[in-house]
Amino acid sequence: MKKTRTRIFLERRKVRVVRTAPAKRETFCLCCPHPVSMISATAAAAQVGVDVSAIYSEVARQTVHFAETADGLLLICSDSLDERFRQKEHSSVFVPNVARTE
Repeated sequence: MKKTRTRIFLERRKVRVVRTAPAKRETFCLCCPHPVSMISATAAAAQVGVDVSAIYSEVARQTVHFAETADGLLLICSDSLDERFRQKEHSSVFVPNVARTE
């Protein structure tokens, strides 16, 4: 009796589709009177030279304008971001304009 060998080869292929959101959207910020660039948190961090966690902290403190899309993407108003980090640049502690008596 002759033995027969059957070889079975399994070949698997995986296809992963990665969709990235655009880093910048020209739209209306709910707090600004004109169309502005709404950018992702990662792009915002790169724009002002800080860590992404610093951007999330500013959002949590509501010191920058932001919006969330239906699919959960956080968008930051680039105008308010620039204004906020320009203030931080000029002083280590933000002090509002208050009349001082000496």
